Amino acid sequence: MHDAPADDQLIRGMRGDQACLQCHTRFTGSRLTQHTHHAAGSTGSRCYNCHMPHTSYALLGAIRSHRVDSPKVVSIRGGGRPNACNLCHLDRSARWASERMVEWYGHKPAELVEEEQTVASWVLLVLQGDPVQRAVAIWHAGWMPARTASGTDWLVPHLAEQLDDVYSVNRWLAWQALKSDPAHGQLAFDFVGPRPGREAVWLRLRKEWALGSEGLDPDLARRTVLVPGEGLDRKRTEKLLLERDYREVSVPE
Repeated sequence: MHDAPADDQLIRGMRGDQACLQCHTRFTGSRLTQHTHHAAGSTGSRCYNCHMPHTSYALLGAIRSHRVDSPKVVSIRGGGRPNACNLCHLDRSARWASERMVEWYGHKPAELVEEEQTVASWVLLVLQGDPVQRAVAIWHAGWMPARTASGTDWLVPHLAEQLDDVYSVNRWLAWQALKSDPAHGQLAFDFVGPRPGREAVWLRLRKEWALGSEGLDPDLARRTVLVPGEGLDRKRTEKLLLERDYREVSVPE
């Protein structure tokens, strides 16, 4: 698949499904949609997105895994790798993803802790994950396929919260994800500046979101730990933060 000096050393034409279908020839036409359970041509029918999702951290963002796997839902506790389904469907729980793996592919139900059955997996990653899990999750909040599949308005209060992450790279990623929304495209934020200056930005974002969020769907609010008209459900958030993985991580680049 490699042929320098092409971008990323990929041979021309290998950025799409042809890289896989040149061998897995049976997955074409109706057989493709039967396999993926997503519309042909959609993000959910792209081989790479399910079998080589963006689960590795490098170069100030998430990059595709270089290991070809079948999508599998596992608990994120102890540094578990996020599953491909919930990196696109950010607003859905791990249980929701596991149920589809059971129905579509005969997987065994995933062994999940209580909150993984009810709270959106992405929310748990940014609240409870280790620094790398948080980085991967935050990056996906700016990834257009995930934004299209999940909706975007509910992400704002969570991303505002990540502007205060102790790791500067995660603050930068949250800033970039916020700027992927045209409403915040010109957002100014010094991710390595003094905390009082950074605080003013996330407080303003939280206030603005609260003023326009009264119509947020109640089910979505529950899954994403939000209170319409306010912001993060502080009581639930503080409880979830008790289980955060605070291990220190250093990634030299």
